[in-house]
Amino acid sequence: MKVSDYIANYLYDRGIKVVFGYQGGMVTHIIDSIGQHSKLEYIQCYHEQTASIAAEGYSLETGNIGCAISSSGPGVTNMMTGIADAYFDSIPVLYISGQVNTYEYKYDKPIRQQGFQEMEVAELVKPITKYSTMVDKEENIPYELEKAISIALSGRKGPVLLDIPLNVQRAQINPEKCKHFVAEEGSLVCPDLIEVKTLLSKAKRPMLLLGAGALQNGAPELIEDFLERYPFGVVTSLRGRGSLNESYRYYMGMVGTVINCKAISSILDKLGIKNVLYSALAVEDVAIKFDEQDAINKLNDGYVLIFAGGLGRPGITTDSTAAKRAIQINADAILAGKNGVDGVYDKDPNKFNDAKFLKSLTYQQVLDMDLKVMDIGAIEILKQSEVETRVFSMEDINNFIKVVQGEELGTTITKE
Repeated sequence: MKVSDYIANYLYDRGIKVVFGYQGGMVTHIIDSIGQHSKLEYIQCYHEQTASIAAEGYSLETGNIGCAISSSGPGVTNMMTGIADAYFDSIPVLYISGQVNTYEYKYDKPIRQQGFQEMEVAELVKPITKYSTMVDKEENIPYELEKAISIALSGRKGPVLLDIPLNVQRAQINPEKCKHFVAEEGSLVCPDLIEVKTLLSKAKRPMLLLGAGALQNGAPELIEDFLERYPFGVVTSLRGRGSLNESYRYYMGMVGTVINCKAISSILDKLGIKNVLYSALAVEDVAIKFDEQDAINKLNDGYVLIFAGGLGRPGITTDSTAAKRAIQINADAILAGKNGVDGVYDKDPNKFNDAKFLKSLTYQQVLDMDLKVMDIGAIEILKQSEVETRVFSMEDINNFIKVVQGEELGTTITKE
């Protein structure tokens, strides 16, 4: 059997009905075999990036693994955006790239390229795939196809890539005489449940963060049952949206700078501390659009102002936003709450027993000592101002009251 025909048959046997791709010289045999297959549909996209992302959509819609194909060199680099997206969003997709004939491939020769549009594809995509390899022997095709798809669908799902030279695609094999992949039997990897129960029993404000995995394999039903028994607070990632009924009374929304700040605002509300949450754009029921005069009036009335997100312009971080806004409204101080530390140290106290606590600093000292208090841009802005930064621990919520009332906690950073 011709290798490319075997690949087409195997894709169909694994439940793949549609393959997306872009034609190129190094992948002609595979695309021809898919096109000749009576039950497979090949969709020729206008760009390899389109094909790679379409395969993601196919996987999400069908619940099965997707498949996209491209030629060598620039075909693969065009496809990499979709590969990276599938990796970070945990979407199982088999990516197949054509490669130059093995007799044209440079292997260990001290040159950059020998064959036309040759590239070390497997190494190039290794950081953004669960598995990638060049299959340069036709008898290894069944094994590598089976292995790649098994890896893509096991554990935390994600993309895999097989780079197949042109002469391997057109070679003949006897599948029955080829080596086949047998997945090792394994158990679900999970933390020590006794330790989890201990941590939860000690937690004062436990919260669930639901990601893409919360949408798979009946997880939403399990989550609903869990929350009925243990009414924890819940936030979701972007990919975790839809994993629970968002009318759930302790659902905080999608995690991010605005929602994080909403959590701080809720704590201040419970402590009886007047506060207002601003963002560059109004977020219904969460934050109001920043207005300079309104912010000044609130500050003069004794409110704590919380600045979420950026300034509505790219490249401006949350830290820099707080610095700019504090100066703009003539605030006395920025209150920088931290988890895991009670102020600023000369090095990480969670890693170094000899870390020295620093009660007071100047902004220039923060820069000179490369201390990770906030981003460098914010420090550069603040070092020219009279606004102080007070770094304190948020782990004890009573610290919010103390720091707002002016009690000296943690570290104070000033201009001089």
